[in-house]
Amino acid sequence: MPQSSRAPYCVVVADGARARFFWLHPTRARSGGNGVLEERVGIVNAAHRHPMASSDVPGADPRRAASGGVGRNDDASEANWRRENDRRFATQIVDQLLDCCHEWHTRSVIIVADKRTLGMLRQKTDRLGGLTIRELSRDLSRFDETALYAHLGAAGLLPVAPVQLRERHIH
Repeated sequence: MPQSSRAPYCVVVADGARARFFWLHPTRARSGGNGVLEERVGIVNAAHRHPMASSDVPGADPRRAASGGVGRNDDASEANWRRENDRRFATQIVDQLLDCCHEWHTRSVIIVADKRTLGMLRQKTDRLGGLTIRELSRDLSRFDETALYAHLGAAGLLPVAPVQLRERHIH
């Protein structure tokens, strides 16, 4: 594969609801600049937005849930459901990360996530053997490419961006 299609970094920015995958645009990085982050892929945790209902429990009878019988939606079962859902989403993120690294021919990964999501991703690191991984425990999931690059440059994770820090939240 030609050298110009190689990405020096894969950057994953995640929270409990979504994960965004960026690469440091290789052509611009080689032409004398520090490079430009380009968002390439995004995945959404659909279950994060939909709290578990009693009818979501396998074998639950919604008529019995109200009476506190089998299928009731108590705090413990909801917490277990959320934990399992977070584990599944972390697995999806790692799967996509591996796909991106393979496709972009990169071994350098920067993972930026809120504390909880980063913890879930760390549980999956055994699958990331051979990659150089650097982490930042911050929720930057709503930042655009320019602001994200500036934050990662200021943290020493990417070459310092030649742009001023600008925050613009994506909704």
